[in-house]
Amino acid sequence: MNVRVWDKEEEEELVKLYCEDGMDVLDIAEYFGKNNRSIISKLVQLKVYKKPEIDKSGKRSGKSIVTGKQIG
Repeated sequence: MNVRVWDKEEEEELVKLYCEDGMDVLDIAEYFGKNNRSIISKLVQLKVYKKPEIDKSGKRSGKSIVTGKQIG
């Protein structure tokens, strides 16, 4: 398995897409050709990831966890 490390320009693009453009994690993953967990991990490492909000029942749906967006 060959893991490619993020370079500075990719990190800057990631932060721009997530923070400024409001792109969701699934779209960013597709953009970079990585899986969504890799994107979330990098956003956490960069200290910009925001946890999804909890819905009225007190539970988070699978999609809200992955995309970072509230459903419904």
